[in-house]
Amino acid sequence: VGVIGLSELRNLLCSSSTTDIFPTKNPLRVTFWEHNLSVAIASRVLAKEFAPALSSSAFFAGLMHDIGKLILIQRAESGYREVVSHMRDGSTTLTEAELLVYPFDHTEVGQIIGESWSFPPEVILAIRHHHRPLQERSHIGGTPTLCDLVMLANTLVHAHETSSHPDFRAIHTHAQGLLPSMWNLFNILPSQQPLLANSVKQTIEQERDLYTPPPNR
Repeated sequence: VGVIGLSELRNLLCSSSTTDIFPTKNPLRVTFWEHNLSVAIASRVLAKEFAPALSSSAFFAGLMHDIGKLILIQRAESGYREVVSHMRDGSTTLTEAELLVYPFDHTEVGQIIGESWSFPPEVILAIRHHHRPLQERSHIGGTPTLCDLVMLANTLVHAHETSSHPDFRAIHTHAQGLLPSMWNLFNILPSQQPLLANSVKQTIEQERDLYTPPPNR
């Protein structure tokens, strides 16, 4: 893949032509794509609330945050089945499971793709660090970074999304445990949390059908 401009890539990935970029029949592709789309919408909602200047880039960063997973199931499909099996007992996170199989995780793969496709630096940082532990982050209060927005959006979506795939339910549980710390990162009061979470959920439900998930080929 050569260098692709941001606007051209956004158009490609927001349409059914995504099937041409990730041509795999792996059923996880639809699961991962739907999650990416939900995180993109959630990131934009959060940006409008906390960092309006980042609204457009937040959608794109959310859409791209797990691009490394899509590459892995396309180029290393058998290995990713092993990744999923490591999550079966619920004690291993996705990135931990990936590192048991590969010498890298999906965020590192995503970073390489972002650099190869000339993504903006702040989008690459969001792809690479959206799983970075909270204690390693410098932002507490103030204007959140793009990475902060994507991390909260990803946590919110995982916390409220119940995957039909039994091996992914641990992700849902982990996100629910992480969410209180994420609220604190954004200084969101307990009385505001249900309103914001509901706003994100409703917007995802209203807008998700505007984008056609790529069918399996």
